Amino acid sequence: MYWVFGRPVSPTARSLSQNSFLSGQLSHQVFFFFFVLFKSYRALVLQILW
Repeated sequence: MYWVFGRPVSPTARSLSQNSFLSGQLSHQVFFFFFVLFKSYRALVLQILW
């Protein structure tokens, strides 16, 4: 959502649902990226330790 002077620009319900959907998709992509990063980092640490 775009905020101008502390108030939402498009305060309709449809735009709110679209923005929440987009933010949900973005957070899911970020979570997946961190999950893959953690898996590869753990594999690297195991290679170093063993």
